[in-house]
Amino acid sequence: MKIMNIDEEGRLGGPEKRIVNVARGLRKHGLDTIVIMPVLNSQKFQQYAKDKNVKYECLDITRLSLERNILLRYIWRFPKEVILLRRVIQHHSPDLIHVNSPSQFKVAIAAWLSKTKVIWHLNNTYLNPIVKIAFNLTRQIIKPNYIYAGSGVFDYYSFLSKTNAKTSIEAPVTKKYFEISTIDKFATLLRITMIGGLNPAKGLHCLPNIVRELSQSKVNYQICLAGSVLSSQKSYIIPIQQEIASLQAKNVEVLFVGHISDTSELISQSDIILSLSEREASPTAVWEGLASGRIVLSTLVGSVKNHIKNEKNGFIIDNKDGKAIRNILEDLYVGKYKIEEISKEAKFTAVDAFSIEKIVKHHLLAYEEALC
Repeated sequence: MKIMNIDEEGRLGGPEKRIVNVARGLRKHGLDTIVIMPVLNSQKFQQYAKDKNVKYECLDITRLSLERNILLRYIWRFPKEVILLRRVIQHHSPDLIHVNSPSQFKVAIAAWLSKTKVIWHLNNTYLNPIVKIAFNLTRQIIKPNYIYAGSGVFDYYSFLSKTNAKTSIEAPVTKKYFEISTIDKFATLLRITMIGGLNPAKGLHCLPNIVRELSQSKVNYQICLAGSVLSSQKSYIIPIQQEIASLQAKNVEVLFVGHISDTSELISQSDIILSLSEREASPTAVWEGLASGRIVLSTLVGSVKNHIKNEKNGFIIDNKDGKAIRNILEDLYVGKYKIEEISKEAKFTAVDAFSIEKIVKHHLLAYEEALC
């Protein structure tokens, strides 16, 4: 079986890591995968594929973006890029095209024109209304099989309940996170890590209020944010940084460390993984926190409700309730909860749900079903 996994995004993130790691794992099952990615902004993606020894090819294709220049290029070049993708598909003659994200209907159209079967990966819980219309029109013509990333995605795309051509697959966690030791106590400084793009969907506008609440605590905190800031998001994140700085919270240090390709070391040095997301399907950072045996505080997004049992293997939070978050952190610090038990239960949960071996097998079954 030959798979062509095409990603229009290019920038290295959770979906791109999943693409590469699944491709690598499928080799053990005799599946040959080639990853197609854009030339633009894909240097880290390319390096990640090289490091994992996964075949890839770069094309001059454009991602769908709200950034004006990129959007204009996307619209202007749409027909040309569909033809280019069709030509590449016909050259490689794959058995199946894996389309990543509902917004990547350009790939789906090219696959349909080349008469190649499609499996479409649904990995979000919100689409721009215009994009959603385009996606729905395209999928009804193509009639693909689907992979959906957990219960939150299933609830968002109502048509999934009416088709049997679907498989639920969460975002995977690589082995190195499972190898991180569990924790049994905290140091004098409570180390909190947040991972992900610095944008409104991640709920970062709630962080100043949380810092304000933590400033009233007797505990010392360090909050480390690892994530890239796109040029289109600077007007969002800069006021947040300025507000946090103006609070002058002496017991709360907030660090913005930028994009980190491999977050395993950062997580291993952390006590708490905090997710304030307001829209997310299968939150990789949350799963990596569980796999590492960290204490995870997460909002109820995507399929979090299926995996985090409050106070058992993590905590469900409201990102707008800074006082409640402060209370949880203080209770953890003074020993109200058995940290070691929560840590071990978190890792057990992750092994059962997010190990790359299990995710690869789920993909294999989904591919086989799509080709029946």
